[in-house]
Amino acid sequence: MKHFFSTYPEKLATLTLNRPDKRNAISAAMISELQSALDAIEKSHARVGILTGSGKAFSAGMDLEMLAALAKQSPTENQEDSRRMAKMFRRIWSFSKPLIAAVNGAALAGGCGIATLCDFTLAVPEAKFGYTEVKIGFLPAIVSVFPDTANRREEDARPPAHGANHRSGGSQRDGADQ
Repeated sequence: MKHFFSTYPEKLATLTLNRPDKRNAISAAMISELQSALDAIEKSHARVGILTGSGKAFSAGMDLEMLAALAKQSPTENQEDSRRMAKMFRRIWSFSKPLIAAVNGAALAGGCGIATLCDFTLAVPEAKFGYTEVKIGFLPAIVSVFPDTANRREEDARPPAHGANHRSGGSQRDGADQ
């Protein structure tokens, strides 16, 4: 996988977003690879997954080149892009094993969405969180449809997702505040 690397020591699977030159920006290829990596973890003996980023950022959200291309796409193509993102977020949210976001830097826009939808979010004090896409006219609509409360899986109860209370404001929070 080009945009990820995975390790499976013992019962722990670590997935690393691996586009440090683009601040681990989410691309169509990365979405596909993340879903395949999650499938592989479910089939493995790993009991827990950790998702982190390489370089200085966890993820800066959608790749700016992909966002620029949206303006040139047809409504049907835009709808397909939205479905692809929604499928990725749904996959993270409904993952069958505990998934931990190990936030090593900025988690902005879709990157914040990924961290929010993991079961647990751990962050370095200098990490930044924010749904900053509202500042350029996008709503964090795909992430905002996921419930904030427990019971997303019948067999367990989880606390509300970190960041659920500031999904649409565009503000940033430090890792130390989380």
